[in-house]
Amino acid sequence: MHNPTPRYNADENSSILSLFQGDLGSGSAGTNKQLNHQEWQTIMFTLLINLDEVIPYQKEFISQYWRGNRAPTEQEEDNLLRHGVPDFISWFCTKARTDAEMSDELKQVGRGFSRRVKSFTVYDVNGYRFRTRSYEESRPNLKTMCCGVRTPGTDGKDYYGIVEEIYELNFKGAGTLAPVVFKCHWFDPDITRKDLTIGQVEIRQDSSYKGDDVYIVANRDATQVYYLPWACQKDEKLAGWSLVHLVSPRGKAPLPNDDDYNFDPSTDEFYQPEGLEGTLEIDIGSLMGMEVDNEIDEDEGEEVQDARDLRMLERWQMQRDGVVQEEVHDDDYGDNEDDDDSDDLRELDNIDSDDDDSDRDDDSTPEILPYSTKCQADGGSGRIEQYARRDQEAAVLVLAKVYSRGPTQLPRVRPQFHQRPVITPVGQTSWKIVSGAGQARHINGIQGLLIKEYYPGLVNVNGEMKVPTKWSHFYLVEEGGETIAAKIKREFWDFFTCEEGKAAQAARVQEAVCKDRLKDLYHEARIQAIRDFHANVLGENIKKPQIHQRMNSREADLTQAQYEQVCPSWCDNHRECWTEIVRMWRTDEAYARRADRQGRRAQMRGVSHHQGNQPLPQFATRWTQTHGGQEINEYTAYLLSHKGKATDPNNVYNPEDGPDAYTNPTAYEKATEYTVAARQRYGETFDPTAEPLDTDLLQRLGPGKQHGRYYMAHSALDPS
Repeated sequence: MHNPTPRYNADENSSILSLFQGDLGSGSAGTNKQLNHQEWQTIMFTLLINLDEVIPYQKEFISQYWRGNRAPTEQEEDNLLRHGVPDFISWFCTKARTDAEMSDELKQVGRGFSRRVKSFTVYDVNGYRFRTRSYEESRPNLKTMCCGVRTPGTDGKDYYGIVEEIYELNFKGAGTLAPVVFKCHWFDPDITRKDLTIGQVEIRQDSSYKGDDVYIVANRDATQVYYLPWACQKDEKLAGWSLVHLVSPRGKAPLPNDDDYNFDPSTDEFYQPEGLEGTLEIDIGSLMGMEVDNEIDEDEGEEVQDARDLRMLERWQMQRDGVVQEEVHDDDYGDNEDDDDSDDLRELDNIDSDDDDSDRDDDSTPEILPYSTKCQADGGSGRIEQYARRDQEAAVLVLAKVYSRGPTQLPRVRPQFHQRPVITPVGQTSWKIVSGAGQARHINGIQGLLIKEYYPGLVNVNGEMKVPTKWSHFYLVEEGGETIAAKIKREFWDFFTCEEGKAAQAARVQEAVCKDRLKDLYHEARIQAIRDFHANVLGENIKKPQIHQRMNSREADLTQAQYEQVCPSWCDNHRECWTEIVRMWRTDEAYARRADRQGRRAQMRGVSHHQGNQPLPQFATRWTQTHGGQEINEYTAYLLSHKGKATDPNNVYNPEDGPDAYTNPTAYEKATEYTVAARQRYGETFDPTAEPLDTDLLQRLGPGKQHGRYYMAHSALDPS
């Protein structure tokens, strides 16, 4: 007898961590799902608490932060781990960065997993094929049930439930660490009937577990069961009760040995059950199923990766689940190149700095009510029920679709050396691709994502733990023998190759970009937090003008607690840091500074520019690409960026244009003044559209560099 081919798509997990070991394999196509902060935190806490290798660190944390005169109870320990200051997740993240004796895999766990997870409807775990309840309900003709699950509890009880969601996590780091977690609906473990003499267990499927720990790690804790309701539901002793049947795992047959063939019929007995008289009829329609499915569904295939297919599947799934998608306008999409954000450098201490309100499709802004008024129906918390169970009669909540501002994650695969685009520095904060494959996202966006990837949380500055509002703070934190700042800049070159002979200039540009991206990080996080709160908690969309009105006063702004409900992913491991960031936004001084900037902005004679989030050289490149390859210099790009968008075919330079042709006449006046001064220096035939900008002349016109900036086209100029 030979070993048959395994029935399931399971491969042995190579992790050395006890919780992540097991045979795993997807049984369906995967779709991307973005977890919110609460979901991420709950799953991360579940993983850390159940990892055997983390137990010594739990004890160290409790010993360090327990302030009682006696030993804490289990409930007090759990409360300290969850809600201490710092909480255990944040503390362990810092420990993973500084503890040289911690294993590499534990350090990887300490960095946390990405909020973007793979969601599956079918998954093979340790010889079981699990399916989600929604998958089985969408296929009413299935003859089997594979969504039942059992897990042992730390309180000595067995918990029985139904698999609602299946997530495959991806921990950040070089190694592959991808545990699988189940989100389950658990039945009340106290409402069970057991007959230990025959091993019979009964549960009620109309009961619910009251706790909020609904996740389990499938690798180790999931055992498959199915539930068989009693056929006689008229008997009050049986009505509502279901028998629990424990399923045996499937897989390879055991290796044969000699004892299998040394059978003595004179001493060894056969057992063959005899048939019973009569018949037994079972109404299959009333049952959830009687055996585990061993077949691969015909519609299970390869993982869906194409963006258009994923959007189609998302729309289909929302329609299937009864969730109506609210219309999303183009200006609600993140990383919008046409978003007229100000290019002004923001003060380091003003991490709530302003943004240009340029959503022109809003002719009027609705009245802005305090959140206490909007949320008073549910006690002022701002949290409303987002989902209604299918068996309840309830109105369907319209959920707003919100896209993150800017890129959200690094490319999954870093290119090989020969595949990396060759880039050269341009001006002070920009780059240009010299050769190689084009880059779909902004080059500086990669630098910003690396800052998020290695964000250090609170930093020890002269003995005081502070929010790292300055790029110099990143040089104070070490990880793996190098500073965080050095690591961020080094890994940037895993995606690109610097043009030969440009290393010194590239280093200056990279340093300037890191400073700018860090300042933008806090500003964009505040806007995104308000958008997320409206979408995920209030179930509505909100435009930028309304967001900025919210940010203008304490009464209209989110409360401290409401901001903490929408913590960004780069602060998942640093909750106490996010708390401090929000506190800085909500000080009286911060609101006063913002009001002063709003007043100065109101005095502007027009829109600052149409570059969006692009430096001027990238605007010029974009304009060239959409205008037949025509090259333009910094002077022309500066003027065109004040006339319209780079992609507008009617946005062309005309030397006869007057100030009315520009959305801000200041740009016309500066360009005219520069032209006059340049012709006085170089002669009347000087053409500013054909020559590079004279930085010395710009310094004289300034005079100097006001607020550290050149008179015009600052980002396109190299001070060296």
